[in-house]
Amino acid sequence: MSISPGLEEEKERELIKEMLTKWYKDSFGDIVRERIEKYSPELNVAPAKIFIKNQKTRWGSCSTKGNINLNWLLVMTPLEIIDYVIVHELSHLKVMNHSQEFWTLVESILPDYKERRKWLKENGTKKTIFF
Repeated sequence: MSISPGLEEEKERELIKEMLTKWYKDSFGDIVRERIEKYSPELNVAPAKIFIKNQKTRWGSCSTKGNINLNWLLVMTPLEIIDYVIVHELSHLKVMNHSQEFWTLVESILPDYKERRKWLKENGTKKTIFF
C-alpha cells in the first residue's frame, strides 16, 4: 500500500490511518503470540482461538468456547499492561468469573496485577489519543 502524489488531504489522512492501523495490528499480533506462548504453560491453558479486534469498550474478553479477543489498541500500552490483559483473559479459561479464585489465579502469575489494573483504569480512557 502506498500514497499517490496529488491525493486529496482527507483521503491521504484516511490512507495513512489505514496503513498505521494495519501495521499496529500486525505488530500486536506478533506480541500476542509471544506472550500467549509465555503464559499459557504457566496457567496450563490454551485458547481455542485468538482474535485481534477493535473493541470500543473492552481491552479483552474470553468466550465460553475458549476464544480470546484482544483490543489491538493495547499495542500502545506498556508490555506489562499487555501481559496483565493476556493473563486476565487466559485465567478466564479456568475461572469464568471474577471471584476470589479468579483473582488468586491472576496473582499467582502476576503478583503486582493490582498496580497494572490500576494503570489501565487510569490510562485506558486515553486509548484513542492517536486516532
